[in-house]
Amino acid sequence: MDLYFYNTLTKRKDLFKPINPEEIRIYSCGPTVYKDATIGNMRTNIFQDVLRRVLRYNGYKIKHAMNITDVGHLVSDGDEGEDKMLKSAREEHKTPLQIAEHYTKLFFDDLKSLNIETPEIVCKATDHIKEMLEYVEKLMENGYAYETSTAIYFDVSKLDKYPILTNIDVENQKAGARVDVDPEKRNPYDFALWIKAPENHLMKWDSPWGPSYPGWHIECSAMGQKYLGDQFDIHTGGIDLIPTHHENEIAQSKGKCGKIPANYWLHGEYLLINGGKMSKSLGNSPDPLDLIDKYGADGVRVGMLLCAPAGGDLLFDESLPEQGRNFTTKMWNAFKLVKSWEIADIEQPEHSRLALAWFNNLLNKVTETLNTQFDQYRISEALMTIYTTFRDEFSSWLLEMIKPAYGQPIDRQSYEQTVCIFEQLLQLLHPFMPFITEEIWQHIRERKDGESIMYSTNGNEKFTNEDEKLLAEIETVKQIVVGIRAVRAEKNIAPREELQLNVVNSNVNEKFASTVKKMAKVNEIQTISEKDGLSASFMVGTTEYAVPLGNLIDKDAEKAKANAELEHLEKFLASIEKKLSNEKFTAHAPEKVVEMERKKLCDTQSKIATIKETLKNLG
Repeated sequence: MDLYFYNTLTKRKDLFKPINPEEIRIYSCGPTVYKDATIGNMRTNIFQDVLRRVLRYNGYKIKHAMNITDVGHLVSDGDEGEDKMLKSAREEHKTPLQIAEHYTKLFFDDLKSLNIETPEIVCKATDHIKEMLEYVEKLMENGYAYETSTAIYFDVSKLDKYPILTNIDVENQKAGARVDVDPEKRNPYDFALWIKAPENHLMKWDSPWGPSYPGWHIECSAMGQKYLGDQFDIHTGGIDLIPTHHENEIAQSKGKCGKIPANYWLHGEYLLINGGKMSKSLGNSPDPLDLIDKYGADGVRVGMLLCAPAGGDLLFDESLPEQGRNFTTKMWNAFKLVKSWEIADIEQPEHSRLALAWFNNLLNKVTETLNTQFDQYRISEALMTIYTTFRDEFSSWLLEMIKPAYGQPIDRQSYEQTVCIFEQLLQLLHPFMPFITEEIWQHIRERKDGESIMYSTNGNEKFTNEDEKLLAEIETVKQIVVGIRAVRAEKNIAPREELQLNVVNSNVNEKFASTVKKMAKVNEIQTISEKDGLSASFMVGTTEYAVPLGNLIDKDAEKAKANAELEHLEKFLASIEKKLSNEKFTAHAPEKVVEMERKKLCDTQSKIATIKETLKNLG
């Protein structure tokens, strides 16, 4: 399957063409470990996890590096202020190392709880001071960096183009790097590569320029090059990193080796809460572990993905992970139902054969829809497509159609086909819900050691016009069943009561008669030319269906209800007639308004006539 990514570098959806098809190399900007991660941070990590799983599903091997920023990230993302690690250390009365170790551990606990895969390479900034120094020295040697009394700066004016990812007018940007504004800077938009440390600065290292520490941007350039090379496939991160961090990574790479480090730049949008940005510094995020405790990891993942429509703002609402939790319950219930069936070597019923043929055809069509949505990067819509397919079509219709009668076994053929369908649905859901899909997949049939849903394959046939016909026929069956169920509910007829279904002036589709009888508890279906007065009727398309009520209803209660409805409609009719008899209204009101009132008049008169006929038949 062709993959298309929205590429911030080109500002369009690009066909993915790997540098080496044998191995996809990805670099992700990881956390600055000075505070707990927010659910917004985790949403970006979920996006990166889905990306990994989609790539692997398409047969690619992955080499993925992610940094841990434990030095050099200053309070302002505009390159000035205090180091976030030092600020947090001071506030919590700990050393920067203690702060880094504590919040790094919590970050990986969050990833594990959400079943977010850990990248193959995790690299800490403080473990790569040597590589960063060598990188800065090379930039100096190439003429792209210069020294002041406070820092080593990157000279942006030496580039052929800056910025590349954004259309920012750098001439009007605020001056500043990860230090206060330096009057020695050659250009106001130059940024700090290496910062000379004051005597009392806690985090500093020996360098050719004396005791000092790295700027924020240099770590990703140095570690990305060390582990992935001068150029790799994909660079990911949050959208907030585009105008500063990622622009400056590109600048550094062009200064050192003349290349843009990644071919595809993928960014996660801000997660909004109460109309504003969710962030660690603002302290306005629900705790990820609290949400996981309440809704489960898969529930939180579903919630994060449902709030992410393609091209739109990401609006977090706690009802979304709650919706995800309820869906995981639906999946467990479906699994427990299927596993509870006793299996026998008996003939497959016709209604089961047709139901399974219908769903396989539906799944073919759903898979085509999903492929289109993935191609267009509409991930939230893709999740909703498979979500509704499982919840509505599989759980509410297919399983009910094939479910054996109480105490009776299911035929082996239907059971095996159902398990195969269940497995395909789990495979489609797995990138979104890796915990529950893996667990159900492992237990729905016997597996060998080492088998995983991550490496299972899923094939679907091409959708045809014949499939479309079957889908339309089953849709008609579903509407008939819904109509009969509505009659039961309206007339308070017990579910165990068997009903008769009459088809008015139309032929019965015998192929699906057994399905209707099973799903709606109908004992007989026949064609009639005229319904009797005590029938409840409904329309499916242009065909009228009638359920004879006979002794199934309380006639006195039905009379009382009909008389109450008649009284209400007659009063409503009188008000419409009064309005339409008012010449001022008909002369001055807009024509559409008058026409609507006349339509209300006709509709109400028709309803009154129907109720009077019903009362007449009730005696």
